[in-house]
Amino acid sequence: MAWTGETETNAAQGRDALRTHILNREPSRDAGTFGKLVLDTGETFYTGELPWRDNHPDYSCIPPAIYRCEWALSPSKGWCYHVRNVPDRQNVLIHAGNWCGDTTKVNLTTTRRYLSDVLGCILLGMSVGILKQQPAILQSRDAVQKFNDLMAGESFELVIRQDDDPVASGGGGDE
Repeated sequence: MAWTGETETNAAQGRDALRTHILNREPSRDAGTFGKLVLDTGETFYTGELPWRDNHPDYSCIPPAIYRCEWALSPSKGWCYHVRNVPDRQNVLIHAGNWCGDTTKVNLTTTRRYLSDVLGCILLGMSVGILKQQPAILQSRDAVQKFNDLMAGESFELVIRQDDDPVASGGGGDE
């Protein structure tokens, strides 16, 4: 059965203002685009996304902007948050994973291509570190579970801010 993007409706959604959470990204590089997601409560999670590659689906992180996120069923990830209204994109999810590198580029440390667990989605973690000689999101399943528990299926507004200008920088350089 194909995922239609239908969501569960929160009874309070239409009456109350959405909570707003801020994702502050670091400059994008071939190993990924890392950042911190700060919830309106002050709770912090680390994020990993693909490098900026002009918003190409399955190859780039999404553009900095304000997005609505809704609890939705994904055939591959189960229930998770879906980032809505991303220009030229579908099925952008917030889910667990470790790597977010550009798989067409070579990691100069390993002389192998970068690893990636995403095709344009946002990974959540409790920290950032190194796995298999590549920057990675760590304790991701724990972070996603905690985030989902805190959000309780409620829709929210996600503000993505970029420390650098991805268009001007051309998406970062080699590691």
